[in-house]
Amino acid sequence: MFSAIESSDIQFQLFRPIWKEPDEGMRFRQVLVSEEGLRTMDIDAPVAEFVKLLSESDVTYETMPELADAFNKKRISDEWFNYSMEVSTTFNFPASTRSWVLIVNEKSSNRGVDQNPTEIETLRFLERLRHMDSKETWVRFLVAPESIELFRAARQVALDAGFLTGWDALDFTFPARVGLGGGESGPLKAGIQ
Repeated sequence: MFSAIESSDIQFQLFRPIWKEPDEGMRFRQVLVSEEGLRTMDIDAPVAEFVKLLSESDVTYETMPELADAFNKKRISDEWFNYSMEVSTTFNFPASTRSWVLIVNEKSSNRGVDQNPTEIETLRFLERLRHMDSKETWVRFLVAPESIELFRAARQVALDAGFLTGWDALDFTFPARVGLGGGESGPLKAGIQ
């Protein structure tokens, strides 16, 4: 059954989210929200290290595996994740394509069961936010389905601190693979394509 109400005295208040694009040049900081807590994933740091390695090297189709090995010898990591590189090769007769793939592995958790994990995690997160510039940083939350309440608390902390935020719901499994590009057999330009 449907009812139609026609009256000039009835008012409805509608709430609509307003999307704001990040300003040009803003840096994205990924924050994984899961049962493990709030973990900042800074993929820019290992990628910048890899780009530096590429700029110092002769980059060709043939040297791609060597450059991945050189990156792996650096053993790049942060507080929560280890980063490594591999080369993926796809054969498309008569040519083949190689691409670099950044592999993100989580470190084994040293987090115990907290009495109030949401409060403790958001306080730790606020401390990390104090080391970031809200005018240059866009906080992007990657939210596991079981961690919605922790995400809501963390998002409010970020908003209160003046950060722009966005989020994606996903079930994050490790190792995570991030494609960085490459090229077909033959010379490549230095840098990630």
